[in-house]
Amino acid sequence: EGTLNANGQTSFICPGINPLTIGDNVCATLYAYVEGYEVSVQIAEYSVLKYCDNQLKKSTLPATTRTMRSDVLVYGEAAQIMIGYKTDVLVTSLLSAESTLTPSSFPTELDPAMNIMSRTGDADSRVQLTGVTLSLGSKMAVRVAVTCNDLAAFTYKVEISGREYTYTGEDLVPVTDGSDGRYYLYFNQVKASELDQKITVTCWEGDTQVGHTIEYAVYTYIYRNYNKGTEATQNLLKAIYNYGEAVKTA
Repeated sequence: EGTLNANGQTSFICPGINPLTIGDNVCATLYAYVEGYEVSVQIAEYSVLKYCDNQLKKSTLPATTRTMRSDVLVYGEAAQIMIGYKTDVLVTSLLSAESTLTPSSFPTELDPAMNIMSRTGDADSRVQLTGVTLSLGSKMAVRVAVTCNDLAAFTYKVEISGREYTYTGEDLVPVTDGSDGRYYLYFNQVKASELDQKITVTCWEGDTQVGHTIEYAVYTYIYRNYNKGTEATQNLLKAIYNYGEAVKTA
């Protein structure tokens, strides 16, 4: 649904663009009925890459904004390489010659305060939050491991920066190793400026909290793993961190 602006134009938001697809075009098509016939016309074709490219051409662009736009592209390219998506057309290779790319440098040492991770409270035999990590698929998400013997009996609350999200058993994804009663809860509502913010996960039976409370942050995973694994994984984690820091100051 569009938003009617004061100038009479209607704006539409296209959510769900993953980092590895920022070089892909989003096409907008206008549909209308004229004398009983449906007609359509493509009115726009745009991408995150084109936006950043246009911005990076400007000599008057503030340095902090230039860094943030650059970090967006480096993040997208790192995701392309990590997932293996269109690696023959990496986004930074598609920039115009007039664009100046100035990404952040990853720090030599990270703040130990980033290492937010705990599981507190009493165990409940019917439902347990058994662990948490970061999923680095096509879209970054915090993944909570849940063991539950009755999907309909419990709800799950996730809090970050004063916002609360509620999930039901229908939102849980079964673990595909053949184990009964094991599920994953994926949380992808973390804003770029909140990668260092504490995420709190709890389980509820009606209005009563049961089982454990888990606390975590996206930066926790980066802190523990940025110098481990493959080079592609390390570069992606560094790019995520740099982008998260750049957003705060842009």
